[in-house]
Amino acid sequence: MKKLTTVLTMLLVLSICLVAAAPVTFAADQGQPGTNPNTPEPRDAPITWTPQSLFIPIGPGETDVQHVSFTSQVAIQGASLTVSFPLNRYVTVSPQGPFDLTAGQTKAVDVMTTIPANVAATDGEGGGWLPPIVLGLVQVRAGGQEYNWPLVVTVMRVARPPAIRWTPPEVKLFVDPSAATGTTPPSAQASVTFTTSEAIAGARLRATAPLNRFLDLSQTGPIDLVPGTTYPVMLTAHLSADDSEAIASGALQQEGVAIDNSDSGEARIIVSGWVEVYDAQRVYQRTLPVVITFGPLHIPPVVAWRPPVVTLRLTPGQIAVDRVVTVTSNITIENPTLRVTGAIAPYVTATFTPAVTRILPRTPVPVTLHITSPT
Repeated sequence: MKKLTTVLTMLLVLSICLVAAAPVTFAADQGQPGTNPNTPEPRDAPITWTPQSLFIPIGPGETDVQHVSFTSQVAIQGASLTVSFPLNRYVTVSPQGPFDLTAGQTKAVDVMTTIPANVAATDGEGGGWLPPIVLGLVQVRAGGQEYNWPLVVTVMRVARPPAIRWTPPEVKLFVDPSAATGTTPPSAQASVTFTTSEAIAGARLRATAPLNRFLDLSQTGPIDLVPGTTYPVMLTAHLSADDSEAIASGALQQEGVAIDNSDSGEARIIVSGWVEVYDAQRVYQRTLPVVITFGPLHIPPVVAWRPPVVTLRLTPGQIAVDRVVTVTSNITIENPTLRVTGAIAPYVTATFTPAVTRILPRTPVPVTLHITSPT
């Protein structure tokens, strides 16, 4: 190598392209801890539930279904959901597992509460006994380890049915993005009705977050509700271009928007929540569970480098230098390879350290840059 007599300063702005050797596919419900040595162990990973707790007033002979979701901050393999005693006598969850979670993945969960018709308020009467309040936890477990934080569930026995009755009792809507015409975004509609057993002055209707971003209501109030009167409501689910971009970037996944992936490389977006009747004092039970499925969607791959720009200096006599960076993808990339382009290509090599066969969504992967001095 030609000896350098003066300080040689090389400012290398690295432009590294991530190339998939196989077609890009979306992450199935599979995952494993990331290879980043700074990634916390799964047992230290917090679980975030949306909402953080459930309050379920329910009477004998009734069934209540609530749609919730949770997000794990790191990958967990063989995860399952458990319900603590005595809550598990009345509450079940679906799916129970086992299932694998990728870092940052949001998973939708149905919480079903069922109270037998012959349950009694005191022990020894009727076909069973339900205390006035049953409190318990729904928790993520894997390998004998419980993961914080749990979902807190409170079931309260009521002597009479809830004030609001919806017909049908729950709604599922499917929106096909390919059905958009011109500038009109794709949408789907469902007609529902509700009645009340109480007079409610100044009642309003709303959809909970994140459902309210994707669902419009034909009736929002205020309206004075009369017992026994039937009130129609049209639900319209829609997907705007801005919503599609926000979902593709992963910006909404921390807000309870889940991605259901298939082996074909297509993804379905699942948004769940409730339509509520409320006034200035309270929200009236029962609420209307709504699930919207958008799909199939083709989410473009996006990779992020940390740091985004690397500047290196080689001093006189220095032959080579290594620098470790990380790359993160918004989707699963099978059999990834690295390629260096531009004027720096003769002097820079990039390798996964350690080698990987798959990049999982939102899981940082270390890459070593080896820079050699020009001869």
